[in-house]
Amino acid sequence: MKAKAVNNFNSINEAVTLGLVPSFQHVEKNQMIGTLKIIPFAISGGVMNEIEKFSSIHQPLFNLRPYVKRLPCLFRRS
Repeated sequence: MKAKAVNNFNSINEAVTLGLVPSFQHVEKNQMIGTLKIIPFAISGGVMNEIEKFSSIHQPLFNLRPYVKRLPCLFRRS
């Protein structure tokens, strides 16, 4: 997650808030990872335009990546 970008997103307007799980958090399939709340249940077109502009510049706001299977390795120093 790009914490600075999410904080900047949340600074666009007090009526709109994005909340996400912490960075590097293990998540399961079908688990909710975030919420987007519009507090008064509606926003003006101007605020929506600001959100769309911000979102088009700062893509993506977060990434989901699967675990990578790796073989264990041990290094010994003599």
